[in-house]
Amino acid sequence: MTGHALTADSPLRRFMGLPILTSPYMPAGKVLLTPPKNLVFGLSTEMVSTRRFNERARAIEWTFDTACDYEIAVKQACVYGY
Repeated sequence: MTGHALTADSPLRRFMGLPILTSPYMPAGKVLLTPPKNLVFGLSTEMVSTRRFNERARAIEWTFDTACDYEIAVKQACVYGY
């Protein structure tokens, strides 16, 4: 038994009855306090396409790039701290 279930359900991993979620994408020493439903995922309407011929596969490879990120829906319901 690793004790993972015990630590995952620990009261220390909750705030006002809500679970505290961790993300590997947040910088070290920074916190973002907001309900997860307050984060809205969006995609940019600008898309860049590139193509190249892959000689070994004998095929044209297409790559489509666009910007995507989360936006905070209600700014007053979010706290960024360190």
